Formats: sequence, structure tokens, C-alpha cells
Amino acid sequence: MTTFVGTVASTALITLATTGNPVPLQKELGGEVVSSDLINATAVLDTEEHLAPRALRMEDGSLVAMVAPTITKDNFVVSRDNAVQRIDVGHTEGTHIPFVVRNVADVKDGGASILEQIGHWFQNLFSG
Repeated sequence: MTTFVGTVASTALITLATTGNPVPLQKELGGEVVSSDLINATAVLDTEEHLAPRALRMEDGSLVAMVAPTITKDNFVVSRDNAVQRIDVGHTEGTHIPFVVRNVADVKDGGASILEQIGHWFQNLFSG
């Protein structure tokens, strides 16, 4: 499974984790933009969360998608062979160093405002 943990996150990965837009990461790493419905992330999501509509299928087969910004601002999941790992991109912490989320309660940060969510939706609608 592709791992982003422990490395400095690129601007494209931060964009995916904060807006749900996989296109910049696709341009950086290659792969194909697909539906996030291909990922079964129920084990790593809070009951109030869901995945952004689009995901990136990377060249190694890993799927990467944002955890929708309901209770967190910068989380995403990586899935490969039905194994799912939730990762915080480290943007709100200011480090930009991704880390594995072991407990959702530890990363709750109020999420994005409704205006931010609408802005991200419009940005993603017209990108790629």
C-alpha cells in the first residue's frame, strides 16, 4: 500500500486532504480519478463522516480519497486490497507531515465551515 506517513506532504496531497480534489495529485503521481465508492472505509470513519465523491487510483492500485470535512479538516484514507488506513495530512497542525489516525476523537477539529464546503464543492465541480 502506498504510504505518505512520515514524509512532507506535497501541495497536491494537501489539496486532496483538505478539498477532496484528486486532480492535482493525479498530475503529480499519475493514476486515474475514480469514484470513492470503490473504497469501503466504514471502519475508519466516524458516523457523521463520509468520503469525498472522487478518489485517485494510483499506479500501484492504491485508492486515495478525502474524509469529507464534517468533523476534521485534513484527513484522507488510503485503501489497497480492502485494507484501509486513515491519515491526517498535518495541515492544521502546521507540520505538513502526515500521520496515521489511531483515534478519530484525537483529530476532531470542528471541520470546515459550510461556506468552505460549498467553495470546495464548486472548485471540485469545475476542476479536471
